[in-house]
Parts: sequence; C-alpha cells; structure tokens
Amino acid sequence: MDNLDRVKVEAQEGPIRSLKVGYLLDLMAMFAFGAYFNIYLHRVGLTGKEIGFVAACGPLVALVSQPFWGHIADNRWGRTRTLRILVFMSATLCPFFLVSSRVVILMIVATVISFFSNSVVPMMDAVAMGFVGGSEGGFAKIRLWGTVGGIISTLVAGALFERIDVGYVFYMYAGLMYLCWVSTHYLPHISPADPVATGAPPSPGRGGLTRLLANRNFRLLALSAFFLQVTNNCHQSFFGVYLVEQGATESIIGIAWLLALVSELAFWLSYRFLAGFDARTLYVIGAGFFSLRWLLNATISAPLAIVVTQMLTGLSLSITYLSGVSLVDKFSPVDLRATGQTIFTGLTIGGGAVVGSLVGGVLYDAVGLKKIYIGAAMLALVAMPPLLRLQMEEGHRSLNRAM
Repeated sequence: MDNLDRVKVEAQEGPIRSLKVGYLLDLMAMFAFGAYFNIYLHRVGLTGKEIGFVAACGPLVALVSQPFWGHIADNRWGRTRTLRILVFMSATLCPFFLVSSRVVILMIVATVISFFSNSVVPMMDAVAMGFVGGSEGGFAKIRLWGTVGGIISTLVAGALFERIDVGYVFYMYAGLMYLCWVSTHYLPHISPADPVATGAPPSPGRGGLTRLLANRNFRLLALSAFFLQVTNNCHQSFFGVYLVEQGATESIIGIAWLLALVSELAFWLSYRFLAGFDARTLYVIGAGFFSLRWLLNATISAPLAIVVTQMLTGLSLSITYLSGVSLVDKFSPVDLRATGQTIFTGLTIGGGAVVGSLVGGVLYDAVGLKKIYIGAAMLALVAMPPLLRLQMEEGHRSLNRAM
C-alpha cells in the first residue's frame, strides 16, 4: 500500500467507526421499539385491527417521506446533515406516544415521528455505501454492528420490561437515538455534488423518482421486495402479540427476537462464505428461506418450537437486506444513490408494511396467525419470478468482488 492509499484509508477510519457506533445505537433503539411497541398497544386495550391501523401509519407516510428525504440529501443538504436531522427528530418525538391511549392520537403521533424515523436506516445505508465504495464486504463489516446493538437491546429490554412498565420503551428509544445523534457529528459533511458521495456530478434531466422507476431492474427488484416485506411485516406486527396470547412472558418474547438477531449476526460474520454468488442469486435464496420460514410457522403447533424458527432470520431477512442494498446501489444513477435507497425502502418496506399491517390486522382477528403464515409462504414464492428477470450483464457483481 503506497502513502496515498494509506492516507485515504486512515481518513476513512474515523467516519467508519462513527458509522459502526451509529448502527449500534440506532438498531438498539429500533429493536427495543419494534419488539415492544405492539405489545404496549395491546396492553393499553387496542384490538388487532386497531393495532394494524396504528402500525400502518408509519409505513404509509414513508411513501412520501422517503423520496422527500432522499431528494433533500442528494440535492440540498447532503447525506450526513440530513441523517443528523432525522435522528434528532426521531429521538425528540418518540415519547409523545405516551400522551394518550386513544387510537386517533396514537395514529397522529405515529405519522409524525415516522416522517423522520423511517428514513434513518436507508440514509445511514447510503452514507455507508458511499464510504466503502459500494463494496458489499465493506458494508457488511459496518452493518453487523447494528445487529450487535439489536442483540444487546433485546437482552436488556427483555429483562427490563419484566420489572417495569413496557411504556418506558419510548424513553429508552429516545435516549439511544440522542446518543446516535451525537455519533453522527463525527461524520464529515459531504455536499450533494461531492464525488466521494456521488461518484460523478449530478446529471440533469427527469426527477429522481421518475428516473429510478424508468429502470426496469429497479422496478422488478422493488416489486419482489414489496411482496417479501408484506409477509415479513405480518410476522413482525403480530408475532409478539401471538406469543403473549399463548402465555409467553416478556422474557420468552425477548428470546424469540434474540434468536433472530443471533441468526443475523451469524450471517454478517460469515458473509465471506457467500463469495462467488451474485447479489441477485442471494436475493432469490433469501426469498426461498422466507417461504420455508412461514411454512414452518404455519405447520408447527408448539409456540416454543415456533420461536426456534427465528433462527432462519439470517438466511431470509439479512441476506435479502444485503443483496437489496447492493442491487439498489448498482441500479441507481450515481447522483441518486441516497434517493435510490430511500425510495426503494419507501416502496418496499413502507408499502409492504402498509399492506401487511392493514391486511394482517384484519386477517389476524378473522382467521388467526397460522393461516396468515400459509398465505405468506405462497406470496414469498411469488416474489421469485421478478428476481429471475433482472438483467445482470452490465457490471455483473458478486460478493467475491467486495472481499
């Protein structure tokens, strides 16, 4: 390594450490919130349908907020400044969930906070991919710290909410996100036109959303990811509530999410074994494991055995996350990398969660979670054909390149 390369590496070490800390704290906050938010709603008296309405507010607003913040980052404030604002506002607004237990008030609070919080992770992903030059291996080394944070959070939250009211999860989220906000101040500001962030000067022409959706590969990937996120959101929205109804304690619920996180961490630590597989193939494999996972949940009757199926999370959720971020980075124009990540997240995680929450809430009250899992297993299979139609000739990438 010559002196110039050494200087470049040393200059990136500080920001990369900050990103690792940021992922650690952000995912600590997110996993605590995600695991216990619907349980809190259940405890204050909301029905499955009402929980679905509240849970759908965040993903619904993401359809607007994700493209908005992507545009702001790529064209006005830059990624790091935008990220700081998103994290700070998320921390500040979260405790307002405790203002009232009325469904309408909870929906309003969920809508407002989600306008900021939904874009934190895709914005952080865009920042990270910029610093590692699109390398899946480099991204995985940073992103695994988010899973470590999730594991720590799950262990702490599971024990904590056995002893105190689950409503304190909102204060836990706020405190962790304020610390995350502090960590973002160690990231250098990168202006929208900086080649480090974009790889090329911004190109004139159509709006970001129009340009992205004009890309056939981007549309096919978004369609497939949408189907998978519908199934995953049905699972995440009602899995904890289902376990509570079966007599599980907060500790058992914590173990369930912990197993999922251990599975994710195992994936992030062993991604090198996937060298030689291109990102599209990995996404197809992940879709297959999603289908297998939901089928097992539908056929296994013992709740504790269902908890064990969480160990398939790494081979389903994590593998599609990594390959999805990589494919979006590849399919997005160089001046729309942040917009690409936020729009993709809005259309798939946002849109999928809206459908998953609303439809899942109604179906949960009507037929129960097991029958929902049967439909989810079939829908995960439907997600595969669009992936097989992706055109990978140009710049065909495999994880081997990033190692």
